[in-house]
Amino acid sequence: LAQRGQPCELHDSGAAPLGASTLSGAVTHSRLLADGSPAAGFRLAAQLHSQAWLRQWPAWQPSGVLQLAGGPDDADRQTRLAQRYAGSGRWLAQLSRDAMTERFGSAANGSTWLPAAVSSALWLPEAGALAGRARQAWLPHPPQDHCPGQQPYRAPLPATAVDTAPDAPVTVLCHGPGVRQHPAARYLELAPLGGQLDIDAVDDAADLPPVPLVGSTYQIPTPIIAGRRADAGAAQVLGASYEYSPWAPRRASAHNRSTTGVETAGSARLWQRSMRTVSSDRLPVAGMLHSADAQPLPDLWASAGHGSHGFTTAPLCAAHLAALLTGMAPVIGLDIAAAIDPARFRARQARRGYRFGASD
Repeated sequence: LAQRGQPCELHDSGAAPLGASTLSGAVTHSRLLADGSPAAGFRLAAQLHSQAWLRQWPAWQPSGVLQLAGGPDDADRQTRLAQRYAGSGRWLAQLSRDAMTERFGSAANGSTWLPAAVSSALWLPEAGALAGRARQAWLPHPPQDHCPGQQPYRAPLPATAVDTAPDAPVTVLCHGPGVRQHPAARYLELAPLGGQLDIDAVDDAADLPPVPLVGSTYQIPTPIIAGRRADAGAAQVLGASYEYSPWAPRRASAHNRSTTGVETAGSARLWQRSMRTVSSDRLPVAGMLHSADAQPLPDLWASAGHGSHGFTTAPLCAAHLAALLTGMAPVIGLDIAAAIDPARFRARQARRGYRFGASD
């Protein structure tokens, strides 16, 4: 909104960024689908949009990303994806294990940085990673005012007291697990899901993978640990665990290393824990909120439920909301917009009731 010249205020309970936005590593990657569904269209659009949007930020590292196949079924799925999007540009390709080794080489000791079970991967040459607190650079865009120490919304508004005047102020709820604290957002089928990432210093940077690796988890090579240079000279970010009930940090660390197949030959080890927010259908929520009788609430909007892919999906959802709020041309098709609209939960709840902790 600020980039489009709209006056706006960012209300936060503390100094932004907060929560998972402060984590040391993030990477752009979508779980692409080849079925032609609105969900597939959203994930594709989010991947391409985030890659383009991030080019304006100096801290962006367009290193490319390898999305590893976890087994034969996953390799077959990647083949279908590569075939479906063939001819759409050079942003996606499938590489065999030999092709990866030929392109990127081996580790310093002659071993491979690829887990033994990996036979192929999707190569996303325009994707990349962002480390540390570089996301703070996104905040101070005039005429945006940051208001730390304030509640994310000014006051709960009952559905019967919404001001629908054309110049009425609009609130966009986008504070992750806290979105459902607003009375008008309790019907959203959103839930917090904890996780941990680990930051390991390694003795030799040549032992690190040449680019970020993603799969069931991710491994990001970076010289940055929690905002400072690693004493051992190089570092990697491993994560992130999915914890439906809280794990002890040691358990989460063991899970991250076993899933990525990493044997860390280093010293300093740190970990960071935070909450992501997921929706019942694993698609984000982006649009205008609705009352219990499915009436729109023009002054209340939301962007939430980005799960583990907020770095990829949030920029597109922000552009989508900004277009709707300013009357600009839409950035996604009607079928994709409907798939992420908060109204989808009202329609489902009319048929089968509340789920996923939602209520009125």
